Amino acid sequence: MSRKYSPFISFIKQKILTMYRIPTITKNLLIINVLMFFATWVFGRRGVDLNELLGLHFFLASDFGLYQLFTYMFMHAGFMHIFLNMLMLWMFGCVVENVWGPRKFLFYYIACGVGAGVLQMVAQFGEFYFLAADQIPGFGIGNVMEVA
Repeated sequence: MSRKYSPFISFIKQKILTMYRIPTITKNLLIINVLMFFATWVFGRRGVDLNELLGLHFFLASDFGLYQLFTYMFMHAGFMHIFLNMLMLWMFGCVVENVWGPRKFLFYYIACGVGAGVLQMVAQFGEFYFLAADQIPGFGIGNVMEVA
């Protein structure tokens, strides 16, 4: 026996089902992040530290690479770190991607990640500069490369 729903109930049911469909970019970002988390674990058991290679390093350090401004966005320190990040990506990414569309959302995701990395390096440089200026007499901005 088939039940016939009122138009209101059908509308609500459709909205609920739509809410649980994950948009393409959000789904792919979730998959990439989880795969990178497992790759970090697998490679780590074989003696390769992907966080050391792909994580963001200070730009004056010898192990800094420009590619790290992109790759660090997919690296996570532990289970709770990735769980909470992916929960937030799922919660907010679905809504933002549905409103803005996939191209704008992907641009936003990458721009925020790269921007956060650049701001992190600026903060690290400021800390490095002020610590060096406190401890080295006559230290100035021109001496940064000598000390680094």
